[in-house]
Amino acid sequence: MSAKKPFGIVYKITNTVNGKVYIGQTKAPLARRWREHQRGKCRRLRLAIEKYRADAFTIEQVAEASSAEELHTLEAYWIFTLQSHLPQFGYNLTFGGSAPTNNEETRKRKSESHKRRWANPETRARLLRNITPHTPESKARMVASLKQYYVDHPGELVKNRAIWKAAQNRPETQKKKSAIKRRYYELNPQAGAEHAEKLKRYHSDPKNKAKHAAALKTAWASAEARAKQSALLKEVFNRPEELAKRSASKKRFYADPAERAKMSEAVSRAFVDPEVLARRRALMSTPEYRAKMSAAQKAAYLKRKLAAKG
Repeated sequence: MSAKKPFGIVYKITNTVNGKVYIGQTKAPLARRWREHQRGKCRRLRLAIEKYRADAFTIEQVAEASSAEELHTLEAYWIFTLQSHLPQFGYNLTFGGSAPTNNEETRKRKSESHKRRWANPETRARLLRNITPHTPESKARMVASLKQYYVDHPGELVKNRAIWKAAQNRPETQKKKSAIKRRYYELNPQAGAEHAEKLKRYHSDPKNKAKHAAALKTAWASAEARAKQSALLKEVFNRPEELAKRSASKKRFYADPAERAKMSEAVSRAFVDPEVLARRRALMSTPEYRAKMSAAQKAAYLKRKLAAKG
């Protein structure tokens, strides 16, 4: 018996000269879709084809879908993953999907629908199974072409790095990426465990530790960076849910006798270090620190008094 024909597929067009990509969806054969693009399906891609010629591009299937909604979801997933909507990385003009994206009601309805679909283990497994990973050969080809492009155009490398850094440092981008990662690891606990193990191995390497420490020292050497990080941490740790999470984490940590002993030993070592002691004395002698400690002690005293009355 022949395999069931998919409703549609998601495909990727790659410019082998500069590594830029285009993600699209179709129910037609790839050859026909490619001919349509050469005739002007997407203006940004058509101009690139005219500039670099058609033989500089490759087209391949990356996923298949069993419904229109799944097809839109997978197309948007690949566009977001490869960031092909950004001119420096690709040729897409939108985030994908055929439904309008500028209507709040439509966005909300689609979001709820996608949440329900991804909450179903069977649907989630099917969607993830339909995502075709890059082969080692295609990855190597993309990396090689991108490297060669930046060797030939060094100015583009500097410009794209600056654009990428600015985009990634936007608060809204960081929040969005953080939310996506959290959701991904909630839906895929095994992937979360593998990621945590990978980080542990990375940070246990002395070479990586030294590299990380040097980067942190460089970052914290700037007064502006310290102030910015301090403001960010205050904003995060003043959230009730964050305070509750940290409190629960500390209680779990100190409930372990071995961890308590380890922490006690580390503190003891720190306080016999003349440099640490000098820094601590300097900090404690500042009016701001004394005022903060006084306020904290008063708050603790009032809390104890109220608890005793209650």
